[in-house]
Amino acid sequence: NLSYAAPVTVSKITTYMEGSLNYTRLFAQKHRIGALFLYNHKIYKLLTAENQKKSLPYKSQGLAGRLTYAYMDRYFAEFNMGYTGSENFARGHRFGFFPAYAIGWMVSSEKWFEPLTKVVNDLKLKASYGKVGNDDIGASRRWAYEPSVNTVTGWSYGKTANQTGTGYRVGEIENTNVSWEEATKVNAGIELRLFEKLKIQADYFYEERNGIFLARAGLPAIVGLTTTPYVNVGKAKVSGLDGTLEYQQQVGKVLLTGRGNFRCWIMMNQIGNINIKILLANRLAVMVQRNVRDLLLWDFLKVRQK
Repeated sequence: NLSYAAPVTVSKITTYMEGSLNYTRLFAQKHRIGALFLYNHKIYKLLTAENQKKSLPYKSQGLAGRLTYAYMDRYFAEFNMGYTGSENFARGHRFGFFPAYAIGWMVSSEKWFEPLTKVVNDLKLKASYGKVGNDDIGASRRWAYEPSVNTVTGWSYGKTANQTGTGYRVGEIENTNVSWEEATKVNAGIELRLFEKLKIQADYFYEERNGIFLARAGLPAIVGLTTTPYVNVGKAKVSGLDGTLEYQQQVGKVLLTGRGNFRCWIMMNQIGNINIKILLANRLAVMVQRNVRDLLLWDFLKVRQK
């Protein structure tokens, strides 16, 4: 007797397999090269599922790779990639390729910088660009490329419509073209340490998300569907500044440490709404919302002054 009900306790089993190859070597005391190749496979199964759909195992697999290069531990370059597959999409759309690149420059390691090291102990510049993917299609859905079937009761038929019965209808319409949500991320920053006590880190970040899995706002009734289909139509952008300030002072045998965080970002979604938020020490200081057509430079300057 197969029946499903909300479990009192959750029981699950996860099978995870991973294999990797690592390589690192230093050539001529100058060139440091590293490489990584990794394969992973995961199967997750709920043993106390509350419905038939959740009782089926969740599966994913992927490849990942990384190449790194450093010259005199002064100039850095890195390449990362992920090739990941998800069961939520139809064949031809299940795997996504997500590369990332990063460079860095340890300015304080330059010879011409040595006279300044008593004040600026460390100084590093860095930048990165990459893509990441999200296969969570939301709304507790799985296999968006398959339609769902629902039962319907109370429909009438016959010459005088006096006959009723139970039948079936299409629930969620299938989408064989749905695929990964992608986010392109850009980051540029600076790290420095002053007087052997003060550490400062500041970053500018920008993220653009495309293909967000959303239900359409509506469809004409003539289409004949009782639900609106889910498609990769959502878009969002966010950019801003992120900073950390840390101070350390040795007082006898006691090490005193203080840290503060700062974040300011602007987020705009597809429908043209802009949010401006400033976080200081993890507390919301200022929040202003404006429609993109009404956002004036004067409003933004007021936020900066606050």
